[in-house]
Amino acid sequence: MHEGYEWKSLRHRALIACDQAGIALTPLREAVLHGLWKARSPRSAYELISELSEAQGRRIGPNSAYRILKLLSAAGLVRRVESKKTYCLSGMPDGVADILITCDGCGHVIEVSAKGVRNLLDQCSDTIGFQLSARPTEIAGRCHDCD
Repeated sequence: MHEGYEWKSLRHRALIACDQAGIALTPLREAVLHGLWKARSPRSAYELISELSEAQGRRIGPNSAYRILKLLSAAGLVRRVESKKTYCLSGMPDGVADILITCDGCGHVIEVSAKGVRNLLDQCSDTIGFQLSARPTEIAGRCHDCD
């Protein structure tokens, strides 16, 4: 998820996004963001906790990690991959994606903004009187490297 992002530009984006969301980019929040940036694939909260605890030299509690991930998600910086119960950086400038394509092999996640798909899902759900509660739609498969 971090292709195209240098840490310096991601940190700058995070400072702006956090400011707009009315939250501070504390050292621990920044460490979570940096941990996701360094990762080659999405991380579970407990993987992040383990990596952060080791790097910080102190135990980071699950409540703290989940709270930070929720705040970073609300700021559009982090995305939860529901089907895998993991987190990754959001590559979308506004944090909005319609489709998450996930590789079952390496875990790589690609975000796609597809207005046509969004409109089709809205139309289908409206037709049957169904209120969508989750976005984006996740599609799993295997990338060309893992195939």
